[in-house]
Amino acid sequence: MLYMILLFIHVLVAVLSLGYACAFPILIRVSHTSAQAAHTLQLMDQLKLMPKLASLALLLTGVGMALLEPEMYTKGGFAASLIVYMITQLFVMRFLPQMLKKQAQQPYGYQEDELPQEAAAIPRKTIKLEAILHLGAVALLTLIVFQPF
Repeated sequence: MLYMILLFIHVLVAVLSLGYACAFPILIRVSHTSAQAAHTLQLMDQLKLMPKLASLALLLTGVGMALLEPEMYTKGGFAASLIVYMITQLFVMRFLPQMLKKQAQQPYGYQEDELPQEAAAIPRKTIKLEAILHLGAVALLTLIVFQPF
């Protein structure tokens, strides 16, 4: 029963974490005015603790499940999922926030409401990071659900 509770929390936190990691870069990219970009960045700032707490919860519930089911350690999929998890966390916690921080440092409030060209170019640079995150999420889900090895 405890294993099922941990699994439920693990999946719930994974969904919430992916929502944050996937949604905000897209919202930034579709911001066409300085007011829209400023609003999205304000939301991100208000929610910045969420992915950190989610990452910690994912790690703790994952280790907890492995302690309850020690045979998980013998499966290659478990080790592979830990490696993919660590790589995606590096992107979520380090690289993506740096790119979004650059966006936040752009001056807003121009007379015209259009984003300055240098601010509009930054979200296009995050597309590669987003693709890596999305591929990592698909890889993690594949490893967890299908346990190929």
